Amino acid sequence: MSFSDVMRVAPGLRIVPTGDGRTSVIQDSRSASGGCVNYWVDGTPWTTMTPGDIDSYIRPSELVAIELYHGSQAPPQYQVSGQSGCAVIVAWTVAKVRPSNNKRP
Repeated sequence: MSFSDVMRVAPGLRIVPTGDGRTSVIQDSRSASGGCVNYWVDGTPWTTMTPGDIDSYIRPSELVAIELYHGSQAPPQYQVSGQSGCAVIVAWTVAKVRPSNNKRP
């Protein structure tokens, strides 16, 4: 299972295979601007370098919570200048909720 597999159930998103048979791209199906998606991981913006690479960055087992916003519905702290039509996925992971110095033995 991958991050994009988890996002399949989210309303307003479309999961599109990249063509390599291993990865998928998450698109905003409500957007007229091409379905762009911006990611925030643990409160920090995350930029896609290659299509579908979010799947190798976040594992479903690491997820604690996910927020999804479409277009201008995103809170100001998650809006990217010039990209107000993009969906925003905010992922919170175990690393943020339970820092490594608080791990139990």
